[in-house]
Amino acid sequence: MNKELSKIFYEIAELLEINGVAYKPTAYRKAASVLENLEKDISLIYKKRGLNGIKEIPRIGDSIAKKIEEYLKKRKI
Repeated sequence: MNKELSKIFYEIAELLEINGVAYKPTAYRKAASVLENLEKDISLIYKKRGLNGIKEIPRIGDSIAKKIEEYLKKRKI
């Protein structure tokens, strides 16, 4: 699950950058990198601690945490 989400976040970062959006591409890349290197599967963290568990992960802010939650629930962002 972590690899899937990191790939999506890298793609979002690229699209935002192409559209000239400032700052957000960097946030998405950082989140993608964190997910790639996370030892525990994000879905297990979510099952155990919910949205707050995701928010506790360094470099994952509220907005990206909500996108992760959406993906875990609906398999799309």
